[in-house]
Amino acid sequence: MDTFRTVNSHLSCESVPLADLAAEYGTPLYVYSKAKLVSEFQAVREAFAAVDPVICYSVKANGNLSLLKVLSEAGCNFDVVSGGELYRVQQAGGDTGKVCFAGVGKTDKEIRFALEAGILMFNVESEPELDAISAVAGEMGVVAPVALRLNPDIDAKTHAKTTTGKKGNKFGVDIERGGELADKVLADPHLELRGIHMHLGSPINTTEPYEKAAEKAVGVVRELREKGHQTNWINLGGGFGLNYQQGQA
Repeated sequence: MDTFRTVNSHLSCESVPLADLAAEYGTPLYVYSKAKLVSEFQAVREAFAAVDPVICYSVKANGNLSLLKVLSEAGCNFDVVSGGELYRVQQAGGDTGKVCFAGVGKTDKEIRFALEAGILMFNVESEPELDAISAVAGEMGVVAPVALRLNPDIDAKTHAKTTTGKKGNKFGVDIERGGELADKVLADPHLELRGIHMHLGSPINTTEPYEKAAEKAVGVVRELREKGHQTNWINLGGGFGLNYQQGQA
């Protein structure tokens, strides 16, 4: 769906001339197409319909409240990396029960806020973070839902500065430690293991790295279930490449 078009030498968005918008609202001006936004979200949801997906928009990409409200009304859910982003989701009417809280350096205050909001799960980056979440949940007398971010050691063939899924990258824990940390969660009355999280970096221009990550994630979940863990979620992350220039694949 191409909602930005040039008609009679004038660029328009959904048939509204941008010059008219600039004259009314002034410049600089950001203009978004609601139709395009909803169409792209629906395309992603339909592509994964067979697995009943929870599609989470990354709020750090654009936290505009109007944009978040449009996505929320379309049925989209959200990925946040701070208490401020979670607050914006609330203000936009988003379902906090389907929010994934990612990111490193979560503070106790943010953890408490997220637990009060009833988020779907925390993507846990490290064992110390797991301990911090457990401590806050214990103080509150609740059970914190977590997903372990495992480093699958997969080369996503992207820029060295933006890869996040290879052994040695600073994010997540080595996949070999997944079982150990899962057992720690199982033994903790204030933690619930909901899933496995993997993030490969960005931009990723082929589906192959995702396929490899999915295979590894399924293998980990299968092993965890055999050990008695009730693990139902696989959260795959990474920035899929965008074609900025027509004619390039």
